[in-house]
Amino acid sequence: MKRTIILMSAIVSMAFLVSCGGSKKEDKKDEGKTDSTVVEEKPVVKDFKYFNDLAKNLKIEGLELSSANSSSDTTDKWFYYGFTIKDAKDKGVDKININVGNVRKLGNKDDVVVASLADFEKAQRKMVEKDGVTCSDFKEWKNGEEVIYYYTIKGKSDQMGGQKNYNQLFASYVLDDMYFSMMVSVYDNTASMEKAEAILVQIMETMTK
Repeated sequence: MKRTIILMSAIVSMAFLVSCGGSKKEDKKDEGKTDSTVVEEKPVVKDFKYFNDLAKNLKIEGLELSSANSSSDTTDKWFYYGFTIKDAKDKGVDKININVGNVRKLGNKDDVVVASLADFEKAQRKMVEKDGVTCSDFKEWKNGEEVIYYYTIKGKSDQMGGQKNYNQLFASYVLDDMYFSMMVSVYDNTASMEKAEAILVQIMETMTK
């Protein structure tokens, strides 16, 4: 009888050890398991829609913008967006305009698709300088591979009886079949253009990001 009790105790102990060992083995198996799912981010496609959204939702640090006029055509691929600025005199700028056109629709392609700052200046002076309007301070701005040319126009007047004799910074560049025009207007023609230039730089950074 005593021998039977000892034998039964040994069998129970062995069963317990086998059971515990099995559990530990399974735990180790689960321990090393990792989630192999990889989510790949798709690269941003910088197409017409991408830039249309950037311009339409323009944000400039320190400025409160109100939409003045806007329109877009996804078929012919052009848009224009205008913004007025709250407390314009204090901010140093009255209006911002961002336009995109289709290079293939251009009648004066050689005046827009230029190879250098010198070519840009020559084309702009030919188109802009008349009736007291002057061009000055032609500059080149870069963001990575994107190159934008810009300059100051003085004595500008809007068509159809709009603002007269004001100053403007005008920037332009071409990407694929799109040509960009970015304008920052200052209606006080005696004011410094320093604040306006800082705002133009923010616009150029936004439109080339």
